Amino acid sequence: MTNYFIDEISPNVTSFTSRRHHVFYLIEGESQAYVIDTGMEPSAIRPLLEERTDKPLVLLVTHMHCDHLYHADEFETVYVPAKDLKIWSKLKKEAWFATIVFKAWPKRYAVANYQPFSEGDQFALSSRCAIEVMEAPGILQAQVYLSTTRKN
Repeated sequence: MTNYFIDEISPNVTSFTSRRHHVFYLIEGESQAYVIDTGMEPSAIRPLLEERTDKPLVLLVTHMHCDHLYHADEFETVYVPAKDLKIWSKLKKEAWFATIVFKAWPKRYAVANYQPFSEGDQFALSSRCAIEVMEAPGILQAQVYLSTTRKN
């Protein structure tokens, strides 16, 4: 039994929606699988993801609120918006407060190990398709959208 509603959007794209309506995605490429955000359910998400892929998992965080990076500690490779990384000292206070609001256990984030990404960066799905980063300031200074791009 899972705490998530799971929807296979296409053969390589799966969405996970929690009871709290937090959504994250698994997108499988040829050599690795990308997880977009993590939601904030108390139980670990990595076992759930590993049931669906045996490829290495890479986390892409759209912005650094705790409901998007709560489970970042379950990943060896984590990418976050470069602009959010620069203002983490302010954001970590919000992350701590939000864990109380959502009744989740506060976590320490290994921000020093996170890799920055910026507008125009791409994460390869195959030799012909990639996830492309597009900045769209909104909730935070560096909220991003991730879009697939086909290469000719």
